[in-house]
Amino acid sequence: MKNQLIIRTALLLLLIPFLMGTTTAQKKIRLKYNLKSGANYSYNISMDQEISFSANGQDMALNQEMTMKMTSVVTKENDDYKITSSLDAITMKQSIFGMEIFYNSEDSATFTSGMGKKLGDELNKLIGKSYSVTIDPLGNVKDIDMGSLDESGDISENLNRSTVYAVFPDHKVAVGESWEVETVPMIDSSMILNTKYTLKKVKGKKAVIAFESTITSSEKSESKLNGTQKGELTLNRKTGWAIHSTVDQELNMEINTNGMSMPATLSGTTEVDSKKK
Repeated sequence: MKNQLIIRTALLLLLIPFLMGTTTAQKKIRLKYNLKSGANYSYNISMDQEISFSANGQDMALNQEMTMKMTSVVTKENDDYKITSSLDAITMKQSIFGMEIFYNSEDSATFTSGMGKKLGDELNKLIGKSYSVTIDPLGNVKDIDMGSLDESGDISENLNRSTVYAVFPDHKVAVGESWEVETVPMIDSSMILNTKYTLKKVKGKKAVIAFESTITSSEKSESKLNGTQKGELTLNRKTGWAIHSTVDQELNMEINTNGMSMPATLSGTTEVDSKKK
């Protein structure tokens, strides 16, 4: 009898972590932003993209790797949060027609001559520039000001597709439950995102959200754009801030240049890592 009691007790102790995990998974939680005014965050955005297009009957491919270092500061405005972000550094490597162009805003040797200088003349203007996004506690965009970054449409669109912020539901959700949101990343954006979010995992101070989006052109867009993206966000449950995200994108678009319209496809992966400073 004594041995049986010991065995039963041991089995119960082994089951406790499993039972606790099951209970946690079924518990509904509320997701929202709870940011402190003056909070300062740094984050790195890494992109690996291939853009294929045709021009004058010739098929071409541009391979592009880009990293951006940024800093964000939070300002509380009534119940909303104004997040002002500045570009601290950019690196970019492009390959096309067998040629390779490399730019590093922190290394002047990469933009003093040749094609690097042409690229540097444009990108150096953006270093130190800032833009702001105002969101409510659920992540709905209330206002956006791209500031000087409005001068660079490519950088602006890449920032919008980097998926730094999630839009949360107005109710509690359990692991496995989903919600859908339609968003326009920028007031003047050519994109409309229809996103399905799913709470994938909750563990300690973190929550993992999986998402899938369809991307279409807005009515006022002059260019055609459609495609898909999917990935995951890892959030700090207390603040709602994304500390890590990955997104895979497949886009079909038209590139308008010098009065010409060229069909193009973009395939790429973006990763974002962030931490409080």
